[in-house]
Amino acid sequence: MRRSLLVCALALSTLFALSFARADIQLNALFSDDMILQRDKPVPVWGVSAPREKVSVSIGTQVQSTQADDNGDWKIILNPMPTATALVLRATGEKNGVALKNVAVGDVYLCSGQSNMEWPVEKSNNAEAEIKAAIFPNIRFFTVPKKITTTPQSGFASPPNGRLARRKALRGFRRSVIISGASCIRN
Repeated sequence: MRRSLLVCALALSTLFALSFARADIQLNALFSDDMILQRDKPVPVWGVSAPREKVSVSIGTQVQSTQADDNGDWKIILNPMPTATALVLRATGEKNGVALKNVAVGDVYLCSGQSNMEWPVEKSNNAEAEIKAAIFPNIRFFTVPKKITTTPQSGFASPPNGRLARRKALRGFRRSVIISGASCIRN
């Protein structure tokens, strides 16, 4: 009886340990639903999986594959793509996959600065009129969480915030970014 319990306990311990050893494929936190990728340029996509796991990334008709290194890190370079919207980016491993919806390919602008870059649309003069007039279905806004550090980081201190420039979300968007983005669209 004791021997049966010992064998059963060892078997359960092994199954428990194997369930934690399984590493689901993950994209870096930079990648999310509603994101935009730069058009007409090679696009790196990276993440983690189980060590030595085969990984494929697809978007539109393009599929690229690689194998994770001994630490489970992997990186794929997508070929340049033309402008497109409503795409699905899939990262697939041997055990699972991740699908990101409503991915666009277009022009990516990085906006950075001081307090002027912090000012939200909702605190601007004529905020309600600006929000009512705003029709920018392809502007995407991505906020990187603030963190002071003296060493390079491979991730974020907290999850990044990505949103579409839809009227109900526009209030919290940075006004200078919306003005710049709208100007680019009009020109």
